[in-house]
Amino acid sequence: MQEPGLDRHEWESEWASLEQDFTDEPAGSLRFVHELIGRMLMERGVLDDSLVANEGADPDLLRPYEAGAELVQKLDDEADVDEADIRDALENFRELFQTLVSERRRPD
Repeated sequence: MQEPGLDRHEWESEWASLEQDFTDEPAGSLRFVHELIGRMLMERGVLDDSLVANEGADPDLLRPYEAGAELVQKLDDEADVDEADIRDALENFRELFQTLVSERRRPD
């Protein structure tokens, strides 16, 4: 088990690094941010190890993750994705990130 707060510190460091690319590389950033948020949701008990929502998971935490997953899949399929949609997803992930680091604590 990690020291208390270590995951938060690691997440904040990773987020800061990813956030630097939001302006220049929004599509590339989206993939990495989606991966980080997935790990965070697993750590917080919202998603299981297969990235499937656990029973009783808060839908407000799942919506931005699932919407981001759809965009990442479209990018992987080389479909046209509006850059405004990517930027909206990044902003939604920013809000979710803040919620997870400030309001959602590690489950006991």
